Amino acid sequence: MEIKISLILPSLNVSGYIQETLESVKLQSIREIEIICIDAGSTDGTVEIIESAAKDDTRIRLIHSSVRSYGYQVNLGIDVTKGDYIAVVETDDFVDPDMFRRLYDVARANDADYVKADYDAFFTQDDGTHYYFSKHSFHDTNMYDRVLLFKT
Repeated sequence: MEIKISLILPSLNVSGYIQETLESVKLQSIREIEIICIDAGSTDGTVEIIESAAKDDTRIRLIHSSVRSYGYQVNLGIDVTKGDYIAVVETDDFVDPDMFRRLYDVARANDADYVKADYDAFFTQDDGTHYYFSKHSFHDTNMYDRVLLFKT
C-alpha cells in the first residue's frame, strides 16, 4: 500500500484521551495512512492502549522514546515516516473523519509542500460533555483559499 500521509502521535501519560484520538485517526476516509505513535515512557496505561489498538490495525506502529521531549518525539517520528505528507496529531485531540483526505487533496491539487486549516478547539467537562470553539489560522480572511509562495 502506498502511504499518502504519515500521522505522528507523540504521547506521554494520556490514557484518558488516547483511545478517542486513535479511533478518530483510524476512521479517516483516506485509508492510505500510517499511524506512528511515539511514547516517551508513559506509566498510566497509555502504552497498553496503543498496543491494543495496534493489534487490531496494522497501520499503527508504536515506538518507545527514552527522551521526554515533544520535539524529540516528533523528530523521531519524522525519521521513520514513509508518507508523501506528514501530520502531527496531538494525543489529547481528535480529528474529523475527512480532515486528512481534504488536506491531502488540496495539497496534491496545488503541488503544495504545506497546507493549513482552521480547527475546532474543545474542552471536556468532568461529565464528558465536549465544548467546542473555532480557532482560525489567519486573522485576515483574504489569506484563505490561496496558495502562498515564499521567496528566499
